[in-house]
Amino acid sequence: MARKRGGKLRFGCREIEALLRAVARGEEIKPFQVAKREVFQQFGIVGTDYDRVFTAIIYKFFRARGLVDKIVAKVTNLDPEKIEDLLTRTALRLGTYLRVLDEVKDENLLEAFHRCVRELIDPSYRQLFDAVWRALEGFEYVPSTRDEELELRYLVPSYLVKLLRQVVENEKELEELLNALNTPLPLGFRVNTLKSSIDRVVRKLRRLGVDAWPSERVPNHVRYMGGVDYTKLDLLRNGEVVPQDEPSALAAILLDPRPGELIVDLCAAPGGKTTHLAELSRNRATIIAFDIFIDRMERLKEMAMRTGTYQSILPMLADARYASRILGEEVADKVLLDPPCSSTGVLFKHPDARWKLTPERLLDTVMLQRALLEEAHRILKPGGKLLYTTCSLLYAENEGNIKWFLSKHPCYEIVPLKGPYEESRFLPGAMRAWPHRHGVSGFFYVLLEKVYRC
Repeated sequence: MARKRGGKLRFGCREIEALLRAVARGEEIKPFQVAKREVFQQFGIVGTDYDRVFTAIIYKFFRARGLVDKIVAKVTNLDPEKIEDLLTRTALRLGTYLRVLDEVKDENLLEAFHRCVRELIDPSYRQLFDAVWRALEGFEYVPSTRDEELELRYLVPSYLVKLLRQVVENEKELEELLNALNTPLPLGFRVNTLKSSIDRVVRKLRRLGVDAWPSERVPNHVRYMGGVDYTKLDLLRNGEVVPQDEPSALAAILLDPRPGELIVDLCAAPGGKTTHLAELSRNRATIIAFDIFIDRMERLKEMAMRTGTYQSILPMLADARYASRILGEEVADKVLLDPPCSSTGVLFKHPDARWKLTPERLLDTVMLQRALLEEAHRILKPGGKLLYTTCSLLYAENEGNIKWFLSKHPCYEIVPLKGPYEESRFLPGAMRAWPHRHGVSGFFYVLLEKVYRC
C-alpha cells in the first residue's frame, strides 16, 4: 500500500491503476469529471492526497490531449486511435503526457507508472509500451511554426488558433484571449426571484465561507469563487438559485418574456434559460421547451419543479428541426435559439472540447445551426422576436450565420443590443462577451425582429 513519506506521496500499483482507469473511463464518458469520480470512489481514494494530485493530472491531460496524440504519432509513426485496446491506448497517451508535457515530472510517479502499467495492459502491447517509454526519455517537442508554438504554450490546437486570430485585432490580443481560455473564471448562480432575492443569496453564500458578490452587469446574478458542495446547498435544493454563468443568465433578459406570450426554446435542456424565461414572465407566459436528449430533458423537468416554473413550461422531447411540423408555422411570439456549438467560449470548463474541433465538425455544426435558424423563422409570427446565442467565439457560428440568415430573409431587422458587453465589430447591433475583456465565458448574442412576413 502506498504511503506518504517525507512529505511526498509514494505510489503503489493500486493508485496507478486508479489513475489509468479514471483516464480510460474519461475517454468513454463525458464529462470526464464524472468518470474520474466514479473510478476514484471504486478505488477508495476520494478526498485523499491521491485524489488531489491525480485530479490535477487528469484535468491537465485532457487539456493537452490533442498535443499528446501528436507526440505519440511523432515517436511511433502510429495513430493512437488505431490501437484497439482502450487501456493500452490510454497508457501510451498518459505516459506521454507525464514524460513530456507534465511540468512536475515526479520521478516516483514515473517509475511506478511504468512498472505497474505494463502489468495492467494487454501483454501483446507491452513491447510497444516499453519502446515508446524508452523513446520518450529526454524527448522534447519543438514547434515548427508560430501557430504550433501557441498550441504548445496555451494547449489550444493550431487549427483553433487560426480561427481565433480571425476575430481579434492583433497577435497581442490573440495571446490575451488564449491565456484567458486557460484561466479559471468565477462561477455563477442566477437568483430565482420567484423564491428568493439577491441579498439573501449573497448573505447565505458568504455565511458558508464562499466569496460571493452580485454581478455588476446582469440583474439577479451572483458570481463566486471557491468550492460549493451542490449536494449540501439548500439554496440550490430549494430552487432559490440555478447554476448559470453570467453571460448565459443574460439571454432570457434580452428576449424580455411577457405574460400571455407563447415562447419557444428550441434547444432548451438542461433548462437554465427555459426556467428563467418562465420566471421573468412570472409564470404567465407559455414556454415550449424542445430537446432531443431524454436525460437532459429529465434534468429540465427537475429544474422546473425545483424552481416553481413547471406550470408554464411544456417539455417537448423532439428534434427542434421539425418544430414547425409539430407546432405549425407562425405560432410563436418569441423564439430562443441557443444551438449546439463548438463551445470555444468555455474551454476552461470543457478542456477536452478544444481538440474535438475539426473543419468537418465545424461545418456540420454550422449546418445544424442554420437548419435550426430556418425552423425558428418558420414558427415565428410576423412582429415576433428571435434571440440567437452561442457560447462560441468563432465568426462562422455567430456573425457568419446571421449574415447568411439575413440574406435569405430580408423581413428581419437587428434590434440593437446596447450592452452590458461589447458590440460586435463584424455585425453592428450584435454583441459579444469576451473572456479576456470581461472576465466571463465567451458568448455571442443577436436579437432579430421579424418585421413582416417573407
